[in-house]
Amino acid sequence: MELQEIEDNIRSRRNKIFLQMEEVRRLRIQQRIKSAELGIFKEEQESELPNFPSFIPFLPPLTSANLKVYYVTCYSLIAGIIIFGGLLAPTLELKLGLGGTSYADFIRSVHLPMQLSQVDPIVASFSGGAVGVISALMVVEINNVKQQEHKRCKYCLG
Repeated sequence: MELQEIEDNIRSRRNKIFLQMEEVRRLRIQQRIKSAELGIFKEEQESELPNFPSFIPFLPPLTSANLKVYYVTCYSLIAGIIIFGGLLAPTLELKLGLGGTSYADFIRSVHLPMQLSQVDPIVASFSGGAVGVISALMVVEINNVKQQEHKRCKYCLG
């Protein structure tokens, strides 16, 4: 195939794609008009964007429609981690004796000031790390949704 033939093929395929997208736009407009005539009002516009899997395990694919659910889920998860790391883990360790030698006993055994025993660095680092990871994943998810919304062309909306 010659270079000119390839360029002509590219041009003709672009024109075909343009014509098909224009037809999709016209059909969507007709669909809206017909549904308005029949009294069918759709609150939510249909999105034909593919569902992208979530980075956060056990959560459904993120779209602009379920963004609030993600916010609530992530804030709840972060609050749960903070409550566990700040209240539950120290209570289990000190009051019930779970977890072997308590951090206070360890501080006492190495003759350090007792103020250091008020925060368990292992629980604090795990809790802080988990909150940081969840926050970073949420930022990535939100950026992906915004990026996909910007990528939609005028033909996709009709």
